[in-house]
Amino acid sequence: MVISYNNDCFEQVIKCERKAITEDIEGRYLLKVKLNNDFPDTLTIAMMNPSKADENCSDDTVNKVIEFVYRKNSCKKSLIRNIGYIYIVNIFPAYEPNSGNVQEKLEGIISEGKLDMMQQRNKIAFEDALSESQKVILAWGDVPNKVKAKIHNHEAIMMYELLVQYGLKDNSYLFKYEEYSQILTNKKRPRHPSWNTPENYVHINDIWVSRNFLYIHLQ
Repeated sequence: MVISYNNDCFEQVIKCERKAITEDIEGRYLLKVKLNNDFPDTLTIAMMNPSKADENCSDDTVNKVIEFVYRKNSCKKSLIRNIGYIYIVNIFPAYEPNSGNVQEKLEGIISEGKLDMMQQRNKIAFEDALSESQKVILAWGDVPNKVKAKIHNHEAIMMYELLVQYGLKDNSYLFKYEEYSQILTNKKRPRHPSWNTPENYVHINDIWVSRNFLYIHLQ
């Protein structure tokens, strides 16, 4: 089923960077959308992997975060406001609507010797997004089933290093959900908005890397 963008919140896709990772696997490294308002600021949201959204259609998760950000612009107590543009980047750029199949996609990428190329291109996408952003949301969730944590951690740490480089470490946030008392997952990773709708933003007090793991501390 084709899912359309919500025109009440969404104006247009500014940029959709799609590129073949292997002959059989397509990736979306970057999606930039313009919200239906006149606000000037840009927000980057870093999630797990693209499902279906591109320049022509959306998906449930992308619509969910667009609608949430748009709505929060009008809340005077919101930690993030004045957002007119959203960049969406991902830990894994390969298109896959079912997170249970991410490992299969990664195996195909690794077997064809394309992992380094994918990670290098993903870093460029992160840089492109962060270079224009005033705020960042980390929302990539736990490591998908059977995926090696080393690969996931590599991308998360790369994101952290770019947050420092672009002066955004102190302007980084998580989504808060009504359904969970804990902001982070049990495995201490930022929750992904695939199953539940965000309720609010939470500011990250500190982020650091130790033993190849990205640690997040909240106030």
